[in-house]
Parts: sequence; structure tokens; C-alpha cells
Amino acid sequence: ARGWNMVTKIKGTKGSHGTNGSHPGPGGNGEDKSFTQNGAIGLDSMSYEVTGGAGGVGGNGTTGNGAAGGNGGNANITLNGNIFNNPATTTLTVSMTAPGGDGGLGGTGAVGFNPGPQGNGGNATVNINGNILQPNKTMGNITLEGIAIGGQGTRDGNASATLSGNVV
Repeated sequence: ARGWNMVTKIKGTKGSHGTNGSHPGPGGNGEDKSFTQNGAIGLDSMSYEVTGGAGGVGGNGTTGNGAAGGNGGNANITLNGNIFNNPATTTLTVSMTAPGGDGGLGGTGAVGFNPGPQGNGGNATVNINGNILQPNKTMGNITLEGIAIGGQGTRDGNASATLSGNVV
């Protein structure tokens, strides 16, 4: 994971499509995804994007309303402890992005009936805790980013990003 432009992406799978019919089934929920790093590492850059899977599309109604879309998956990133204790250079970039999955669209209804509602958006959490940066040299540019984006849906997902502890 060494290098300025390298982003490691971890993505949840999309939920399954709901069954079509006179009693259509809801879309499946998107997969939850997470990444956790504990303890000391000595990188000059670390960028992760962890995304919850999108909800599946609801089944189409053949004689009535469409079924609801599945809920988006949750995304979580956690960095704990003495994370960057020996950066290789005098610059350091840490970027953690966690978007929750979007809710799946509702299935279509038969003529004269309503589509199903969109599923709820997935939640997103980024936590960077502890003695984050313990350099053994004078540092130049330091960038620490924690970005959490709730998924969109009938009810949008919650988002929380926290940097806490002895950051530098």
C-alpha cells in the first residue's frame, strides 16, 4: 500500500433482485463492509475506500404494487493505536473514505398500481483513534482525512467521521 496515488478499494456486493409476480419479493440488502488496522505501521501514504453494497431492486408486481428495494450496506473503517510511527518520508497522507450503500430501487407496479419504495441508505463510519502519528523526524506536509457518506434511500444513512486521541 505504499505510494501516493494508490487507493485500496473494498466494496460490498449488491443485494439480489426481488422476485417478480403477483406477490413480488423485496430486493436483497447490500453487503456490509469494514476495514480495521491496529498497531504500528511505517507508511508515507495510506488510502482506503470501503463501500457498503447497494440494495437490490425490488420485484415487479404483475397484478399490484411493486416490492420495496433492499437496504444499502453499511461501511466502516477503524484505525487504532500507534498507527504511523516511522513515516518513510517527510510527507504523510492518510485518507479514509467510507460511503454507505444506496438503497435499491423499488420494483415497478402493474398498470394503475404503485412502484415499491426505495430501500434505506447504508450507514457510514470512520474512526481514527489513539496515537495516530509518532514521527521520528521533522515532518513537512501531513494530511489526515476521515470521510463518511451515508447512502441514499427512502431514509438516508447516517454518517460519522472521528479523529481522536494524540493525533500528532
